[in-house]
This record gives sequence, structure tokens and C-alpha cells, in this order.
Amino acid sequence: MRLDHIRVHAFGDLNAFDSGEEPLGAINVVVGPNESGKTTFFHLLGSMIYGLYPASRDQHPYAPWSGRDLDFEVDLRLDDGESCRVHRRLLTSPTGRLSRGDRVQDIRNQTLSFAAHVTRDVFFQVFALTLAEVATLRSEAWSDIQDRLLGAMGARDLVPARSAVNVLETEALSLWRPHRRGKQEVRELDARIRQARASRHAAMDRDTRLRSAVAGLARARADLREAKVLRERQKLWVERTTRLLPIRKQLERASLLAAEAGSPDALATLPADPAGERGRLTGDIAKQRDRLRRIHEEVQQADAHARGFTECHQRTLEARSDIVQIGGDVAAVEPTRARLVAIEQEVQDRQRLVDAATRASST
Repeated sequence: MRLDHIRVHAFGDLNAFDSGEEPLGAINVVVGPNESGKTTFFHLLGSMIYGLYPASRDQHPYAPWSGRDLDFEVDLRLDDGESCRVHRRLLTSPTGRLSRGDRVQDIRNQTLSFAAHVTRDVFFQVFALTLAEVATLRSEAWSDIQDRLLGAMGARDLVPARSAVNVLETEALSLWRPHRRGKQEVRELDARIRQARASRHAAMDRDTRLRSAVAGLARARADLREAKVLRERQKLWVERTTRLLPIRKQLERASLLAAEAGSPDALATLPADPAGERGRLTGDIAKQRDRLRRIHEEVQQADAHARGFTECHQRTLEARSDIVQIGGDVAAVEPTRARLVAIEQEVQDRQRLVDAATRASST
């Protein structure tokens, strides 16, 4: 089994790490200063093969302090040439998937089946020797291991492991000592780690509160958007109601008037100009009222005359025929009277002529 690709989304201090598009070589050396993540990378490989332990986010030493989920993927090439991908993730509990071609197997937090012949303890104690474990080997045993390792890797340009161990052990002893004398950086680091862990818990609490506040803000914004939409709808309803309610009242009034008016066939005889016809009829009514008044006056006068009718009037009425006869006679005499008047006028005219002639002869 060999490594082809490593992609780390979040594992301890490793974030967004990608080994690149090209597959890794047969021999890979991880180089970096202290606290750069070499040990973290070593535990990532062990977690890739054997699972995530402790299987709790709060207790796992490499759970990201940022609050992100522990998440990484590793592409492997097996001895028979088959390629596969291991994806492990730590949420509230660990999950794992093994992809081999089109098949995806849920391995949860189990050891890879093709590496199960080597237990986790054997891997960390034999196949993955740490600096402290190497330093405890006797020179003969270490020489034998060194020869076997170098011979298997075929690296002719590597220095003897004992020399590298001595240099590294000297540097390690300058930082970590088996006693408590002197200024040991490990104690300062332990104190810083304890302080960092306490800060981590406080930061996680603040992150939880912040996430809760952000979620509450998102819900409040969603409620605000819904309230704005509802307000716009209600505003539209109010505008429509304000605009249409008077029309509805007018329609109801028109329906009521139509019901009171009855069938329009009754208006078939209505004149073309009702207003003019009304004025004419009003004038006629006034005229008839004036005529009625005059008739009433005449009736009153006739009634008064009737009340003043006496026996003398009765005798006059009885002598009507004689009066009519006399009137006819008078009418017949009238031309004779006119002729007499004309003759008298002619006599007077002749007398004036005679008088005038007499005066003229005497002079």
C-alpha cells in the first residue's frame, strides 16, 4: 500500500492541505521546524488507517479549534494496483467511507480491511517509531534496523540513522529534559497548551453562542422578509379595497335603484327629452292652475250675480222677447235717424251760404 494523494480539509493545525495533482512518490520525507505539523501529519496517517480515536469531538486532540469538522481524504494504491479513496470525518461521532471504483463502503470508524493484519499498537510501536523510541535502542539493534531500512529503500546518499538520531536527541534534550531542573521549554509549552485548551473551550462556547446568534439572526431576517412580503400584500389589499369599495357601493346602489325602477319596458313611452317635457308640463300645469283660478273667480262672480237676481230681473227676463223686438225696431230706426242728422247738417250748410251771400249783396 502506498500514498497517492492527500487532501486535508481540517485536522489539527492542517487546513486546506493538498499534496498536489501528481501522485506521491515511493519515498516521502516530511520536513519542517518544530510545531509545524509533522506529528499532526503522522497521526493523520494513523487515523486514516485505524480510525479516529478518541471518537469524540470534544476529546479528540486534533479537532480543529476553529470549530470546523475534522475532515480529510487520502487516495491509496494497493499492492495489486487497485486505487481506492479513504474519507474520514469527525462530527459528533466519527464517520468513514471507502471508495473502490464505483463501490462506496461505509466503514464508520473501523480499520481498513487491507491493513487489518497489522494492529494499531503494532503500527505505532514497530512500523512508526518515534524519535524517543529510536533513541532507546541499543547500537547493535539500531544498526541492524538501519541496514534493513536503508537496504530496502535503496537510498545510497542517506547518512546513518544513529548520526541523525544523535543530532535530533541533542536538540530534543535542549527542549525537553527527563528532570525538572533548569528552564525547560516543555513546561512553558504545557502551560501554554493548558491555557490554549482553556481558551479553546471558551472560544468554542463563544462560537456556539455566535452560531446560535447567527442562526437567530437568519431566522429573524427570514421573519422580516416574510413580514415585508405580508406588509406589501396587506398594503396592496388596502389599496384595492380603498379603490374598489366606493365602486362596490355604487354598484350596490345601482342594483337597488334598478330594483326600485323595475323593468325598463315601462319607460318605452318616455319622451326623448324628459327635462324639456317636464318643463312643458310644468308650464301647462301653471296655465291650467291660472285658468282654474279664473274659472273659480267667474264662478264666484256668477254665484254673486245669482244671489243678486230679483223679481225685477225676473220680469226683465220674461220681457226678453219684447226687449229684443224693441231692439230690432231701434235698429231699424237708426238709418232714418242718421238720414235726419245728415239733412240737418245740409240745412245748416245752406243757411251759412245764404247768410254769406246776403252779407255780400248788402255791401
